[in-house]
Order: sequence, then structure tokens, then C-alpha cells
Amino acid sequence: MADTTLVRYSFEGEKFEILVKPDPALEYKLGKKKDISSVLISDEIYTDYGKGTKPSTEKLLAAFKTEDKTEIAQIMFEKGDLNLTTDQRRKMIDQKRRNFRPRNQNQRRVHTKGYQLDNLLKKTKTKIKIKYP
Repeated sequence: MADTTLVRYSFEGEKFEILVKPDPALEYKLGKKKDISSVLISDEIYTDYGKGTKPSTEKLLAAFKTEDKTEIAQIMFEKGDLNLTTDQRRKMIDQKRRNFRPRNQNQRRVHTKGYQLDNLLKKTKTKIKIKYP
């Protein structure tokens, strides 16, 4: 499946993964979407999606203290890591680049054009980091 990504969560050395739709998952992670059922591709939880291995109910109870898959998915979204697609990462970096305003020593805004900003970032070897709540 090309339009999928994973949410990964680890608890005391145990790793858990759940399969989600990329764009709705990012909206859910950012708080724009409230319904988790529209984000999930399936309610299956894996220890390794690539191999297709699933955790036992004892491991799920130890890690999440519940067997309800939607509650587990919510916990995984809150505490786990969402893998971003390349397009999502590029869009977020472009958005940060557009909102970036370099400042000089007097704290006045320096007005630069797009190509000047790219050159400035390259010269100073500045990397734009992506952070989401």
C-alpha cells in the first residue's frame, strides 16, 4: 500500500506499530481532526508490521492497560512517533522557510527574497527542524 504510514510506540523495550493514512494522521497529530477511526487503516496493532507479527494480549495489557484497540491507537498517537511522508516533510520545511525571518543584532527584521534566504541558510549551515506537538 503506497498511501500508508506507521505510528511507532515503544514501552519498556517492546515496540508497537499501527498502520494509518498519512494526511489524516498528521491532521490528527496536530489536533485538527478529532475522530481517530477516519485515520486508521485497520485496528490491528503490530510489533513489526513488515513481518506481520502481532503482540499478545498480555503485552498489550502490560503496555496500555487495555485491550480496546481505539484507546491503544489514541495512546500511540499521543506518546508515539508518526512517520512523515517525504511530501509532508517538504511541505512543512517550505512552510517554515516562508515564515522564517532572520534578524540582525538590532532585532530589526531583515527583508530578504527567497533565493537570498536559501543562500543565507546554506552559508550558515542552518537546518530547519520539523516539530509538531
